[in-house]
Amino acid sequence: MLFTNAGRFVRGDFDTGADLTLLPVGMMAQLGIMDAECVPISIGPLGRAVEFGRLAKLAAKLDRQQFVLPAAFSDRSSVLFGRPGLVDQFRIELDPRYGFTCFTWTGPHEKTAGPWADYFVDRWQLLHSLGLSWARWEQAGQWLDEQGRPTLQKLPGGSRYTAPSQPEAETRP
Repeated sequence: MLFTNAGRFVRGDFDTGADLTLLPVGMMAQLGIMDAECVPISIGPLGRAVEFGRLAKLAAKLDRQQFVLPAAFSDRSSVLFGRPGLVDQFRIELDPRYGFTCFTWTGPHEKTAGPWADYFVDRWQLLHSLGLSWARWEQAGQWLDEQGRPTLQKLPGGSRYTAPSQPEAETRP
C-alpha cells in the first residue's frame, strides 16, 4: 500500500524478487500519467516475444517519506511492488506471527552508489530527452537500433514485441 501521484492510494503485493514495480495500464489516468510522459522498457520475455511496459517516475509516499518510485504500466491486471525505490531506501521486516511486512525509512543505503531506482530514473530521463516517449514508440510499431534498423516488431494486441523475421540467405549456384 502506497500513496502516489495526486494523493492516490495504491494497494498491491510486494515481491522482493521483482526488478520493477508493475501497475495496470488502467491506473495511468487515476495517477495522472500520460503516454507522452512514459518511455518503453522491457519487463519480461513471453516465449519468443518480449513484453514492454510504459516506464514512468511516480512521486510516492510511504512511512511519511516522499521518494521517486520508478514503475512500469503494463497489460497485467494486478499491482506488484518491486525492489527499486523500496528495498534500496527502506528497512523491510517480516513479522510471521501477524503476517505483516513493515517498511521503515532509512534513506538510500550507503553501500550502493545510490538508490537502485536511479538506474530506471536515469534511463527514463535519457529516453525522454531523446523524444522516445511511449506514444511515439507505439505509433512507430517497432523498436529501432542506433542505425534505424528494426530490432523488435509489435505483435497484434497489447504490448508484445518479437524479433523481425530475417530474410532468407541467398544461395549461389
